[in-house]
Amino acid sequence: MFTRKTSIAVGVLCVLLGLPALASNRLVMVEEPFWSATQDAVEAIEAYGGKARIVVLPHFIIADIPDHVEADLLMTGSITEIRSGELDPGEFDRYGSKAHHIITAWNNVYMGKSREMGLDAPPSPDRMPLVNDIVPVEDYGLLSKPPGAKVYDTSEFMLGSVALGVVLPESDGSIDPSSENWTSTEENNVTSEIIAGLDWYVTKAEWRDLTWYTMFHYAVPTGYEPIIHSSSEENLWKNQVLTYLGYTGDTNFANGMRNALGTEWGVLALVVDSSNDGDNQFSDGRFGYASLGGPRLVMTYGNDGWGIGNMDAVIAHELGHCFFALDEYYSGGEGCTARSGYLNVENQNSTYPSGAGGCTTNIIFCIMRSVALSNARVCNYTKGQIGWWDDDSDSIPNIMDIPPETALYPYAPDPCSTATPAYAGSSWVEYLPNLNPRKSNPHDITLNRIAGVEYRVDGGPWHDATPNDGGWDGGKEGYHFTTDALSETTHVIETRAFHTYGLYDLTHASDTVTVTGGSGIWDQPVLSRMFVETAPNPFGPRVTVRYGVPGEYGSAVPVTMKIYDVRGREVAALIDGVRSPGPGELSWDGAYPNGSLAPSGIYFIDLMVGDSRVVRKLVMTR
Repeated sequence: MFTRKTSIAVGVLCVLLGLPALASNRLVMVEEPFWSATQDAVEAIEAYGGKARIVVLPHFIIADIPDHVEADLLMTGSITEIRSGELDPGEFDRYGSKAHHIITAWNNVYMGKSREMGLDAPPSPDRMPLVNDIVPVEDYGLLSKPPGAKVYDTSEFMLGSVALGVVLPESDGSIDPSSENWTSTEENNVTSEIIAGLDWYVTKAEWRDLTWYTMFHYAVPTGYEPIIHSSSEENLWKNQVLTYLGYTGDTNFANGMRNALGTEWGVLALVVDSSNDGDNQFSDGRFGYASLGGPRLVMTYGNDGWGIGNMDAVIAHELGHCFFALDEYYSGGEGCTARSGYLNVENQNSTYPSGAGGCTTNIIFCIMRSVALSNARVCNYTKGQIGWWDDDSDSIPNIMDIPPETALYPYAPDPCSTATPAYAGSSWVEYLPNLNPRKSNPHDITLNRIAGVEYRVDGGPWHDATPNDGGWDGGKEGYHFTTDALSETTHVIETRAFHTYGLYDLTHASDTVTVTGGSGIWDQPVLSRMFVETAPNPFGPRVTVRYGVPGEYGSAVPVTMKIYDVRGREVAALIDGVRSPGPGELSWDGAYPNGSLAPSGIYFIDLMVGDSRVVRKLVMTR
């Protein structure tokens, strides 16, 4: 399987050398209806220097692919076809009932058929701006993906991978009279316009890492007719359609999407049919709105006077809100000094309160001023609010431009008489502080993962260390390695980590060890005592755990230390890897892996070294 590390290395190389790595758009098909097959295809595309722009699950990927690698990609096994040009939807029936919508959208968006289909019409001059289009979002529990994120951090900044679930409710007439019915043409139009809006963001992102993973749910049943209700009555029909899809609430849907698809973020888009409604508005006058910071946005089919041909602009605007961009038109009421986003960026392209020219810039076609997509830009302040700033112009966004850290556990005993000492250590990503003023308790988040750890001896060449869990894929990674045979003198062992954006830690972790003469077998071969000690006990909120690992000096010993509750459920894994024999110390803050706090009560620390076990009771009080 191709790795994220490989694809990033290729992409960064192309940026640095200025090579024309990307070709025109291609439509890639994956035969297998499984997420894993689609993800393999995405990783293959990016490993060969391409860019996955929009993934429409489970079978389609819209991507930029260098012409000379198409044959190689078809040999990878995950990709069935790579097509270009105008396509006949009837050729793709084997990919299921949604294929017709996707192929039509491809023709409309990428083959210039939108005008012919009536999707390039300008918005009505009488249209309203997207006024009053930010709604509150509820606060939920905790999550651990991406590193640092919690359950309600569904769309903190517009970087990385985003799962967008698009839901089209359909009234079945069981509660309200059914006055709207989705047609195949309307579903084609919605699909085309949403893909156009997503593709616009990928294009504007330029070198920044951004891929949309989309799932379209057409004609999802509800007893209500959504368009005849007020936007404040949204839960009436929304709860029914989400329940039908197996979810309870916006955030549950967004997190379910990103967990199932392995993306960093998740957003719910609800599109309400309004074809037979005179003003394309809900009964209270709203027609497009979003939660600031996610997890959901709502649009009608016609969106007041914007029309279906400008749904791409409406979703682009509302997605900006989902990623903390503020309105810049006058009636939005967000002034020049209003701040938002992870980077705490001012709204210095606003027209409020003094009108155009009152702020630092006056980019009239910024997407947050409610403009047609053909003229729209992402002004510098909107870029800052959605997390796109790169202050040092190194092609790494500020939020990810933080080096990782590495620790190397000292070898014991020192001096030693083994020529090949075994080492262990840990590495972790660091976080840029989250300064978002629009959240009461912002969490520090990164998309970085540890991508590898290297070691060297006496300033020599770097070698790869081994991850304790078998793969480099987390925000924290333990590692181990055994050196080649060392001469009988003093040596300096160094390690360094690097993360997915290619940055190495600034200071190497190091240890000095002296190798002495002898047979290479210790005259003190075994550490005699295996133990676990805790202090204080009872504790709250943090306990220090001291432990001893027996074993042969100079070896690497498999060690696990886990905490269980009284029902035998795992609460936390404090150690899971290898350690050199000897004493150690760590602490536990009484939290689950996802960051939520465990309740007061009795717990057990279980230390396993090989086949040996020590269990100690621990009491937590809050």
